Amino acid sequence: NDLSVDAGDKLRANISWQNNLPEKVFDMSIKVKFTGQTLDESSVNVENGFYNSSDNTITYDENGIPALSEVNPSAEGNMNFDFATFVPGSGSSVSFMNSQIIMDITILGHRGSSGAGSEVLYSGKKTLKLASDVRLLSRSFKTVGPFENAGPFPPRVDQETDYTITWTVTNTFNDLSSVRVSSTLPPNIKWTSYTSPSSEKISYDPGTGQVVWDVGNMKPGIGDVYPAREVSFQVSVTPSISQFGSEINLLNESTINAIDNFTGARIGEVRPAV
Repeated sequence: NDLSVDAGDKLRANISWQNNLPEKVFDMSIKVKFTGQTLDESSVNVENGFYNSSDNTITYDENGIPALSEVNPSAEGNMNFDFATFVPGSGSSVSFMNSQIIMDITILGHRGSSGAGSEVLYSGKKTLKLASDVRLLSRSFKTVGPFENAGPFPPRVDQETDYTITWTVTNTFNDLSSVRVSSTLPPNIKWTSYTSPSSEKISYDPGTGQVVWDVGNMKPGIGDVYPAREVSFQVSVTPSISQFGSEINLLNESTINAIDNFTGARIGEVRPAV
């Protein structure tokens, strides 16, 4: 099956095999061939095998695993290897858009008698698709942004102060859909109904205190090649005497969720309270 992974992930692969033939297999070898320009060749680390970077192939045979010279019926084993992908922006010139790494796995050997012609006993494929990296920045401002925020700063007990909350989202290399940012206001924080820009779909539920930004679709390169997507909304707080000398949460944890259209995976992250 296809798997979705994040660019730069350090991955460990495991090959489990068993001889389900009624006869011995001689001179068995297992080969794994990588295809995909985002593979970081320097990251490939093989246990009891050999990685040939000239053709991106890992080989396991009796040179590293003597038991492969003669494999009895029902015999089984495991091989492990590690690898990683390049990280966008790390200096690599490869394209990450809709990128994937394919591992073609082949098992060869002689059946029945030593010295017979080698044949393919198994072949298979595993595809790793690289998921985009969607990021959320959640910040508060007093004197910066689209609103004029009234009230004392630092805030004072029993006096109302306005703040601007700004969400900023970016996306790396795949098309995204159903992008959504959500959070909740703490009980003592008031929604003032001022939002900006008017083109962004942001809503507030007074019953639950939930704030939702329906970002929609995002193309690759937003926040890099293209401007980041951003929305601001105003909140106000009237501190109680019980909050004197302490920090005040203006917004609880914020979550961004999206669907990567290439991998089909749901991606996102959670940002701390403001």
